Amino acid sequence: MRLVVPRLVSIAAAAAFLVSGSEIAAASASVGNDRVQSPKKPALHLTDAQRKIVIDAVSWRDTGDKLPAGFSPVVGADIPTQAKLPSHPVPSPASDRIPALKNYYYAKMPDKVLLIDPMTRKVAEVIAR
Repeated sequence: MRLVVPRLVSIAAAAAFLVSGSEIAAASASVGNDRVQSPKKPALHLTDAQRKIVIDAVSWRDTGDKLPAGFSPVVGADIPTQAKLPSHPVPSPASDRIPALKNYYYAKMPDKVLLIDPMTRKVAEVIAR
């Protein structure tokens, strides 16, 4: 019994060292040109039912969002930085039912809802209302 305990401790210490080393390697792999690169999120592929959940969650909120002049909201478009487009965290009724939306913001227009990736400031989804 006396030999087993130190052996288990050394195995656990070695495992912890390997895990921490892989985290350091992953962190340094995401750094380039002195900037930390945000991990790329998978594209949103919402079903019609999920789009309805988002619309229902934001429809009663009067945000007064307006598109900046000359901005055309399409998936992948950069949100203009000069003209501020207000964005808000996706409300919990939607993000609780669709966990992928927890890291997204939205902007509500009269005829559509934009889902925005706040890290890249790009339109991730355009949902017609």
